[in-house]
Amino acid sequence: MQERRDLTTRPDAELLALVAGGDTSALSVLYDRHAPWISVRLRRRCNDPELVTEVLQDTFVAAWRGAGVAGQCAAAGAK
Repeated sequence: MQERRDLTTRPDAELLALVAGGDTSALSVLYDRHAPWISVRLRRRCNDPELVTEVLQDTFVAAWRGAGVAGQCAAAGAK
Protein backbone atom coordinates (compact mmCIF):
# COMPACT_ATOMS: atom_id res chain seq x y z
CA MET A 1 0.00 0.00 0.00
CA GLN A 2 2.98 2.32 0.55
CA GLU A 3 3.75 2.24 -3.19
CA ARG A 4 0.22 3.39 -4.12
CA ARG A 5 0.44 6.29 -1.69
CA ASP A 6 3.66 7.43 -3.38
CA LEU A 7 1.91 7.29 -6.77
CA THR A 8 -0.81 9.71 -5.68
CA THR A 9 1.60 12.64 -5.81
CA ARG A 10 2.85 11.90 -9.33
CA PRO A 11 1.58 13.89 -12.32
CA ASP A 12 -0.74 12.25 -14.83
CA ALA A 13 1.97 11.97 -17.50
CA GLU A 14 4.14 9.88 -15.18
CA LEU A 15 1.18 7.73 -14.21
CA LEU A 16 0.35 7.15 -17.87
CA ALA A 17 3.91 6.03 -18.51
CA LEU A 18 3.58 3.55 -15.65
CA VAL A 19 0.23 2.35 -16.99
CA ALA A 20 1.89 1.82 -20.37
CA GLY A 21 4.26 -0.53 -18.57
CA GLY A 22 1.33 -2.47 -17.11
CA ASP A 23 1.15 -0.84 -13.68
CA THR A 24 -2.40 -1.35 -12.43
CA SER A 25 -1.73 0.72 -9.29
CA ALA A 26 -1.02 3.74 -11.49
CA LEU A 27 -4.27 3.14 -13.37
CA SER A 28 -6.09 2.98 -10.04
CA VAL A 29 -4.64 6.35 -9.03
CA LEU A 30 -5.71 7.88 -12.35
CA TYR A 31 -9.19 6.38 -11.88
CA ASP A 32 -9.50 7.75 -8.35
CA ARG A 33 -8.27 11.15 -9.52
CA HIS A 34 -10.47 11.55 -12.61
CA ALA A 35 -13.49 9.22 -12.37
CA PRO A 36 -15.51 11.49 -10.04
CA TRP A 37 -15.49 14.53 -12.32
CA ILE A 38 -15.93 12.43 -15.48
CA SER A 39 -18.90 10.73 -13.85
CA VAL A 40 -20.50 14.06 -12.91
CA ARG A 41 -20.20 15.30 -16.48
CA LEU A 42 -21.62 12.09 -17.89
CA ARG A 43 -24.60 12.24 -15.51
CA ARG A 44 -25.37 15.76 -16.72
CA ARG A 45 -25.84 14.32 -20.22
CA CYS A 46 -27.32 10.94 -19.43
CA ASN A 47 -29.98 10.00 -16.90
CA ASP A 48 -29.21 6.27 -16.99
CA PRO A 49 -26.82 5.36 -14.12
CA GLU A 50 -25.96 1.98 -15.67
CA LEU A 51 -24.97 3.63 -18.94
CA VAL A 52 -22.86 6.20 -17.09
CA THR A 53 -21.05 3.38 -15.26
CA GLU A 54 -20.49 1.52 -18.52
CA VAL A 55 -19.13 4.59 -20.33
CA LEU A 56 -16.86 5.42 -17.39
CA GLN A 57 -15.50 1.86 -17.42
CA ASP A 58 -15.02 1.98 -21.19
CA THR A 59 -13.14 5.26 -20.79
CA PHE A 60 -10.59 3.75 -18.44
CA VAL A 61 -10.29 0.55 -20.48
CA ALA A 62 -9.44 2.78 -23.45
CA ALA A 63 -6.91 4.63 -21.28
CA TRP A 64 -5.34 1.29 -20.32
CA ARG A 65 -5.16 0.14 -23.93
CA GLY A 66 -3.93 3.48 -25.26
CA ALA A 67 -1.50 4.32 -22.47
CA GLY A 68 1.52 3.26 -24.51
CA VAL A 69 0.79 5.77 -27.24
CA ALA A 70 -0.24 8.50 -24.80
CA GLY A 71 2.83 7.87 -22.66
CA GLN A 72 5.09 8.22 -25.68
CA CYS A 73 3.42 11.49 -26.65
CA ALA A 74 3.71 12.84 -23.10
CA ALA A 75 7.37 11.84 -22.93
CA ALA A 76 8.05 13.51 -26.28
CA GLY A 77 6.31 16.68 -25.13
CA ALA A 78 8.36 16.78 -21.92
CA LYS A 79 11.68 16.85 -23.78
